Amino acid sequence: MIIDLKKLLHLPVLTRSGIKLGKITNAEIDADSQTIIKYHISAGPFSDKNYIIDRSQVLEIETDKMVVDDATVRATAEVKKEQATPQTALGTAAQSAIDQE
Repeated sequence: MIIDLKKLLHLPVLTRSGIKLGKITNAEIDADSQTIIKYHISAGPFSDKNYIIDRSQVLEIETDKMVVDDATVRATAEVKKEQATPQTALGTAAQSAIDQE
């Protein structure tokens, strides 16, 4: 499937269990491989909930939505407790284990 950037940047993002996180507002691209590596998600203009989703957390992208792993929300909540920052970059389970040490 091919999706253009204009449509991608407004795609709703949901967890596997159906929790709406917001919409894609930006993406980080690896110039060498020409691959998207992270997606920036915003819950809306009046919300301070922002997420940075690593491509490894994306389960599927359809023409009408992106679905991410449920662990994305849990990991964000855990990191926000430790670091009071408005945006949090999420890593893999291995990174979470390193952070807990």
